[in-house]
Amino acid sequence: RFSIFVDDFQNKSGAILIFDSETNEIVGFSTVVVQHFYLNGKDYTVLFSGDTVILKKFWGTRSLQSTMLKLMIKLRIKYPFNELYWLLISKGYKTYLLLANNYYVYYPNIKDENQHLSEVVEHYCEKFFGEYYDREAGLLNFGDDYQPLKGEVAPITAEMREK
Repeated sequence: RFSIFVDDFQNKSGAILIFDSETNEIVGFSTVVVQHFYLNGKDYTVLFSGDTVILKKFWGTRSLQSTMLKLMIKLRIKYPFNELYWLLISKGYKTYLLLANNYYVYYPNIKDENQHLSEVVEHYCEKFFGEYYDREAGLLNFGDDYQPLKGEVAPITAEMREK
């Protein structure tokens, strides 16, 4: 499984490192790649974040979001006329909530809002993840055993299922 991570990382632009502000030790990271495509007369720049690992003690801090925002600002300056998006793969509900709790506009959206983004997402997935993209389901399917999120990382409780 580590070889999957290494192979994937070689296709990334780099990684965002998260540091403990007191000890300056690395406590997490998120791999990233900047990608470009053209669709319907517009140029797009996408910051795609891949594998993200953060020590449990640092879950809930805003370090990742603030660093990601700084990178997005740099990309906006570098590509001022491109549509700019942050895309990520959600293996669990906590990743999805990162979008829902921090952004006004995101897709897919549980309220079925922002459908205008569906074409952008579909084009992106077909271009960069073609063989894994299930257009009907709107999902990337890498197979049942492809680096699944461990159940204890983000368990879904009975109470959560009732909501």
